[in-house]
Amino acid sequence: TRISQDLVTVEASTFAPIDGTAPNNLALGPGDSLVAVSSAGGGMPVTPDAYDDTPAGLADAVALRLDADLTTIEMCTYVGGSDADYGQCVTARPDGAVVIGGFTRSTNWPTTPGAADSTYSGGFGDPFVAMVSADGTQLLYSTYLGGSTAATGEADVLVADGEEHVLVGGRTPDAFFPVTPGAFDTSFNGGSLGDGFVARLRLES
Repeated sequence: TRISQDLVTVEASTFAPIDGTAPNNLALGPGDSLVAVSSAGGGMPVTPDAYDDTPAGLADAVALRLDADLTTIEMCTYVGGSDADYGQCVTARPDGAVVIGGFTRSTNWPTTPGAADSTYSGGFGDPFVAMVSADGTQLLYSTYLGGSTAATGEADVLVADGEEHVLVGGRTPDAFFPVTPGAFDTSFNGGSLGDGFVARLRLES
């Protein structure tokens, strides 16, 4: 639902065309379009020549963009491997590309050349970040984001940082989650729910 700036008028509203979980996160795209991320095992209104028009596992992440009036699906595609993949956060780049994040249990999540992490760490799931083209026909960048142990992690927040980078936040109980030299906190603090993390990725295409 799009509400006017003074919170008085409903300017546009629609049911979400998602045959799966409700949209977990929304963001504005170019021209006030609306981008969303979800997870579904089928039944999505994928657009022509979508990167992936068929879910490969129990559930695939879904990247979706609606026009500003919420009347037209401009782009919709699945992204996933052969197990369960859950989309949890989304952002849009100025060029219209849609970036999604979440967590995956797929050992064959589709990573791209130059990915920050192309290997599944095991356990309940690894965080992932993926970028699809504005028309939804290409997977431009995709990576796991995990350490070296079989621990669960997930990406929950994404913010576009210009054309080339994205900021991703989430949580992980992985003591070996990759940190960079001079980071604010380089040590895992323990606990069953894990530590929060923030990472900045360069989206190589």
